[in-house]
Amino acid sequence: MIIIEQLKKVKDTRSHINQVYPVIEVAFVVITAMLCGQNKWTDIKDFGEGNIDWLRKYFPYENGLPTRHNIAAIMRTVVPETLLDAMVGWVNLHREKHAQPIISVDGKVLKGAKANKQDNTLYMVSAFDVDEGLTLTHQPCEGKGMELTAIRNLLDTLDIKGCLLTAVALHCQVETLNKVVNKGGDFLVQVKLNQRSLLAEVDTQFQDYWSLPEDKQESYITEDKGHGRKESREVYVLPAAFSEALREKWSVVKSIVAVVRDRTVKGKGSYETSYYICTDHLSLELASQATRKHWHIKNQQHWALDVIFKEDEQRIYAGDSALNMACCRRFVQNLFRKSEGNLSVPRKMNKAAWNKDYRASVLFTSD
Repeated sequence: MIIIEQLKKVKDTRSHINQVYPVIEVAFVVITAMLCGQNKWTDIKDFGEGNIDWLRKYFPYENGLPTRHNIAAIMRTVVPETLLDAMVGWVNLHREKHAQPIISVDGKVLKGAKANKQDNTLYMVSAFDVDEGLTLTHQPCEGKGMELTAIRNLLDTLDIKGCLLTAVALHCQVETLNKVVNKGGDFLVQVKLNQRSLLAEVDTQFQDYWSLPEDKQESYITEDKGHGRKESREVYVLPAAFSEALREKWSVVKSIVAVVRDRTVKGKGSYETSYYICTDHLSLELASQATRKHWHIKNQQHWALDVIFKEDEQRIYAGDSALNMACCRRFVQNLFRKSEGNLSVPRKMNKAAWNKDYRASVLFTSD
């Protein structure tokens, strides 16, 4: 059973004389309770008591279940890196191999999570496989201002060879681009006013290109309609041709991308152009897919964590509890992503709560 093998990696900082409740048993009941829609300490304890016979199919629980206070105390002592290792190990065994996976990296604030009531709110940077909807890994940091460092640290632990990473303009930094390329990946990142000289040259290149006759231009066009909204996206890709002043600094950039959006919402129109740089020679179709799929991390991960898992409502302040519970939520989200069936996540949660066979099928998927 893959998840049980991976949870064996989880360690805590308790003294060996205070191991009445093994950390692996506590981690298992927390993840299983979350799978069934339970997020609070009391609800996790109640779920465990109501399903103790089922839990004992997988672990002894010789001393029963800890109290809600003890569950919280034990999760506070879990070494976050070991719990993350368990999730990453599970993901690596379940990911399908694509020709060039698109990985979106982005940060999310956990509004109710802090080390204590006086500390900064926890901020979590994640790497997200947009095609499979899986969180690959994450890195905590103290606020958005530290996101640059967090993503570079995240790259140290992530295998990105052959992958295309996408990010917002904050990460349009030479050091980050070079790190991605040195690890065998490629980087597509938006360009805004935080890189004024670069933005000006990219804009000039495209303005010159758009001044050519239309039959000399090439683009990839997609259209969407629905819910009173209509959008047309035109994507253009050019080889990067920077001035001597920028060429050496941005030497790893091979192509530049423009996305022109013509949007109408309930009769009101808007027109927007966004620019990107990339360390690879992108095709028009891949550039279109990557610039659009980047936002899957917000739509599929961030939104689901807040709306379905109620992440922002969780008021957790003690030690590493907030970080460890955030990891458990992402672990459970991954379990649902790889589970079979077309049910929505809320319906899968409900079914897991009352159907023990279905619950086991989600936990031990692909075993």
